[in-house]
Amino acid sequence: VPGFNGYMDREGRRDADKLLRVYLAHQYSDARARITRVQQTMVRGKNLEHIAEIDRITGVLQRFIDRLTTATYGYSGLFDPVKVEGQDLDMLYAFDMALTAGVDQVSSAVSTLETAASQSTTDANAVPAALDKLASLVDDLNNRLNQRQDFISTGQGLPKDQYDAMLTQINQASTPT
Repeated sequence: VPGFNGYMDREGRRDADKLLRVYLAHQYSDARARITRVQQTMVRGKNLEHIAEIDRITGVLQRFIDRLTTATYGYSGLFDPVKVEGQDLDMLYAFDMALTAGVDQVSSAVSTLETAASQSTTDANAVPAALDKLASLVDDLNNRLNQRQDFISTGQGLPKDQYDAMLTQINQASTPT
């Protein structure tokens, strides 16, 4: 059947996209669980000053995870109204890589928060600084997911300078230090 191989290839990409997003959601859920444990430790230690901010960040991260899990497939099916063509897959791949790189970044930020919370008596600024970093990362992830969704729904990608900046960030995140 003409075009059937291309259709099957796209369906494979849709399945791979879904598997990647489910895997990433699981990884981000692990980070959220670690944040919750930090929050519980702080409550038990009667260190309540930053609990509301931790709760806010946890909620934002959970909404991100929910959106990531239920996001529209990145690769259009045969009868989908918006078609994602082969040349656009590179940009979708870059969005996915940015979300993948975010797992390690969030995990590192949570580790910093864990350390800061355990040493909060020695450095009063450590927990707020760790929370600011974590909040910034979660906001960036939400922004990337928004951009990815906008690209899928409108077909309009990022401007070249923003796309290049995203690729630079991905390369920096994936380069061992």
